[in-house]
Amino acid sequence: MNYPYGQPGNPGYGGYPPQGYAQQGFPPRKPGGGTAITAGVLAAVHGVLAVAVMVVGIIGIRKDLADNFGDGVKDDIVALSISTLIAAVFLSGAILLFSRRRAGQIIVITATSLIMVGGAGWVIFATLVLGAAKGAADFVDFMVLVVFVLELLTLCMATMSSTGRWIEARTARAHGAGMYSPQPQYPYYGP
Repeated sequence: MNYPYGQPGNPGYGGYPPQGYAQQGFPPRKPGGGTAITAGVLAAVHGVLAVAVMVVGIIGIRKDLADNFGDGVKDDIVALSISTLIAAVFLSGAILLFSRRRAGQIIVITATSLIMVGGAGWVIFATLVLGAAKGAADFVDFMVLVVFVLELLTLCMATMSSTGRWIEARTARAHGAGMYSPQPQYPYYGP
């Protein structure tokens, strides 16, 4: 068989480039970050919802103090403290995730997992202790189910491998478009 530029695989005659030279081609694709941004948005939504619960808790505390209900204030303060903690954790996790920090991913994963376990515990407690006959327990169960779905979606988005790749791409070396190692000039041995 006749090869006009030499035998394939023989670097001296133009077959394949010698070792140490990069192939000319396209730069590697950068991860888009759709799953990470979605997880961050959902975590921020959860944090904002926790802030809304805090506002309702503050209004409840003021009302209980105005009506001289001493026992209700203790419960409201506990609920307000929990809502404040949840809001702070989710909002800081969302901000760190938007900043492409691994700590943000870990915070969001941990917080959503704990909320899901706590929600399941509340459903069991409400069913066994409060009883299924109470309308308030049914409403709270419905709200826990909504939060559970939100948390499950957030957890899935935060744990996906594309989220990790998007975070890691922040520290990866930037490759400019069209940048490649130049190919050596091979001699032309014409007919």
